[in-house]
Amino acid sequence: MVRTNPNHRGGATSYTQIKSDIRRALHSANQRLVVSMLIDFFGRPSNLPSLDRSVKPVSDYEMADAIEAAIADDIGDSRFIPYLQMHEFEAFLFVSTKGFEYCYNGNAVGYQKFKSIIEEYENPEDINTTPAGAPSKRILSIIPDYDKVIHGNTIIMENGLDMILAKCPRFRAWVDKLVEKLS
Repeated sequence: MVRTNPNHRGGATSYTQIKSDIRRALHSANQRLVVSMLIDFFGRPSNLPSLDRSVKPVSDYEMADAIEAAIADDIGDSRFIPYLQMHEFEAFLFVSTKGFEYCYNGNAVGYQKFKSIIEEYENPEDINTTPAGAPSKRILSIIPDYDKVIHGNTIIMENGLDMILAKCPRFRAWVDKLVEKLS
């Protein structure tokens, strides 16, 4: 786990820090060791390795793939699997109404708003059309006292990993890579 700053909030501040931590973890001679990272695509550090100039990404997903490839090349160790999460942790909360219903069962209006967002996006990894449209901002606009640690974890637990894997194909592909590497 990378310590990002004193209060552990706000994500990684520089690729130099990330790279140093990854290299330190990979220093082990254990060839079964696997190291990975999860970084928010839009919150990623600005000093990531340069992309292959022959790659011309046309979508955010293609850009994320190209950035992951550049990071993997820069680290240069097959035991490392980079991953850029499309948008932010809160996207995982929108895989089902179950977790929102559990957390906010007394808020019928809020529940209906969450349900509408979930119905609008088949893939929660696509929720983030504007800075104000980021998943966390949508939650805060409905439930101003939303707490990422308390409510986010509760909602995730209620929704379950199986539902996240079923609804978030990019995340599932990363998990599948990790499982394959560890098998």
